[in-house]
Amino acid sequence: MSELQQQLKESIQELETIRKVSEHTAQLRERLAAEEKALLVMETTLAKEQRDVETLEREGLTSMFRKFIGDREEKLEKEREEYLRASCDSTNSLNPLSSSVSNSTFFPKKSNHRIQ
Repeated sequence: MSELQQQLKESIQELETIRKVSEHTAQLRERLAAEEKALLVMETTLAKEQRDVETLEREGLTSMFRKFIGDREEKLEKEREEYLRASCDSTNSLNPLSSSVSNSTFFPKKSNHRIQ
């Protein structure tokens, strides 16, 4: 094989490598865009759940009514769980190797004291 043929063969191989790298880069960009979109959805959900928890924790008319009928604590616990789930989803999306986080890490122990 002549030197010119060898150079031509190497050039063709380099072009094929460049094509494969470009294709892989395009796939990674698409994947990144999808992950960023999913992250935005999770952040929105997390913010909504945080607002729900804060709303129930405030002493408003609805909160007082729920205390009166006795389901405020159950509703608050449900909202906290939803917030924690959204928080974990968001965290795990960013770091798939992160360990699970217990509920007690984010929220103080629930009081069993109820206003009658």
